[in-house]
Amino acid sequence: VRQGKKIQESANQKLKALQLLNTVCQKIAQQLIVSINKDEKEAMKIIQNQENSLQLLRSAFKDGKEDIDDEGMKIVIKAGIAQALIFIFQIRELDKISPIYADTFNSITGASDQIALLLVKKKPFQGLIRLLDHTDMDIVTSTIDSISNIVNAGSDSTPETKKHPYFEVINSYGGIEKLMKLFRDTHVGLFRKDAAAVCIGKLFRAREIPNSQHRKEIVEHLKNLSLQTDRYWKDDAYAAIQCLSQNKKIIKDIMSDLQMMLNGTDEQIREINNRKESICQILYSLLQIRQEYEYRRIAIEIGIADLLLKVFKTLDLEKITQIFVKTFFVFTYPYNKHVNKALFELRPFQSLLRILNHSDKQIVNFGILSIDNILYGGAVGSDPDSVHPYFDEFKQVGGITKISAMFKKETDKFNKNEASICLGIVYRARDIGNTLKEVIDHLKSIANHSDKVIQNLIEIKKNDFQIPDEDDDEIEEQQDGEHKDEDEDNEQYKSLKEKDDDEETIEDIQEEDQDEEKDDDSNKDDSNKDDSNKEDQDEKEEDDEKEEESQDDSNKSIDQTGWKEIELDCDPIPDDIE
Repeated sequence: VRQGKKIQESANQKLKALQLLNTVCQKIAQQLIVSINKDEKEAMKIIQNQENSLQLLRSAFKDGKEDIDDEGMKIVIKAGIAQALIFIFQIRELDKISPIYADTFNSITGASDQIALLLVKKKPFQGLIRLLDHTDMDIVTSTIDSISNIVNAGSDSTPETKKHPYFEVINSYGGIEKLMKLFRDTHVGLFRKDAAAVCIGKLFRAREIPNSQHRKEIVEHLKNLSLQTDRYWKDDAYAAIQCLSQNKKIIKDIMSDLQMMLNGTDEQIREINNRKESICQILYSLLQIRQEYEYRRIAIEIGIADLLLKVFKTLDLEKITQIFVKTFFVFTYPYNKHVNKALFELRPFQSLLRILNHSDKQIVNFGILSIDNILYGGAVGSDPDSVHPYFDEFKQVGGITKISAMFKKETDKFNKNEASICLGIVYRARDIGNTLKEVIDHLKSIANHSDKVIQNLIEIKKNDFQIPDEDDDEIEEQQDGEHKDEDEDNEQYKSLKEKDDDEETIEDIQEEDQDEEKDDDSNKDDSNKDDSNKEDQDEKEEDDEKEEESQDDSNKSIDQTGWKEIELDCDPIPDDIE
């Protein structure tokens, strides 16, 4: 009871506060729409009253962040304050607009994306863009922050692959040009320069910045900004890079630092390498977020994957850090046949095999995973009874020898398992030989492993190479058992699905029970007939089971490729790395 009373009291207090806010806001809005007379003294008096009223409203805000929730901000907007401020920004002489006007509007835009989207309906851009010409830099700061808040709301509320919804209207008032001018002005201050760059980056989402020099300057600034640890616009800068990265030329500009040669003093070489690592971090994040084929294809086409392979092949191993190898890994996963083909054409195995000599176990993890994924891709879609299409290439660069030695000597459980799986894939439809028979034994030992990743991988590989005849029956029994388990799972799922589709209410069930009691006597008379029907139904179910087993056999070739099962059921990244 006490709790209920407290809740009710709190609700009553909030209601009273909102009612008071509504009353105050309506009075302030009435003051804001008062026109300024030509009489200077009268004009100053009106402005002073407006500023005092806005200061009163600003007292509800705390350090620039709203102390009023969205419900309260909607009252502020509905009362007409936002519309009145926009009108002032559009028509009043700039020297008669003081910082409190811009600050108040900025506080409203910063409340939330929902509030910012409501403000868009008030058509604020003409007035805000006009304020960018103000001589008071504090007003310019508040204004560009307001524009940024609204632009962010537009970005967040629309698909990331679509053009920004406010680009056209902002450009129609000369906003793009003014933002670019503000960005390139060396006297505006770092905060305003950062904000302008972020706004431009987001507004040009899925577009090309026409001026190549401006494009390079914006991209370079956003790269530097996103790599800082103590800058206000850091996260927004990264988001702006995401928006711009849909354009091929801009991706090339973003990744230009990867082509830098490691020349100079030790300190200069360290700085260049650190820069490359930072750019790889950006690329890694972008590839993880946007895993579609087209994005990776563009990145491969402009040479990023090839640059990484050259790093693996030529750079001292101790200078190759995890982010380089992780970045290459995201090119290999998730699987796409076009990406896989493009990666194979880069002849990646020699460079990736060198990575396996690294002292960092996680780097080795990502190296062997990348090799496995490329080999998987070569097997997918090809005849399961044919030899692996990448076998000769892999053997020629020492891959068989390297992975075999890794399997025999490796103490890390994950890498040993991956090495055995790698050999299983590449030896498809070949005699693996007595020297590597322990690979077969190892795969058998982990075939029923509790780790689902291991289970799925072994399911795929265990028939891809020739096993001595004495083991054939055992393998076939394991496969039959697994298909039987799959059939049982499918039947359970089908039963549950039918149960959900035919779900009945409690009342319906009760009515059926009553009907069953009434018809009990008549049902007894028909029992013999039911028994006969049941026998017919059992025979039909046996025929259906045989048909399903036949269907399972016809699908074995698909299961052997295995990529679909891996993609759906597991992520081939070990838990410790994830």
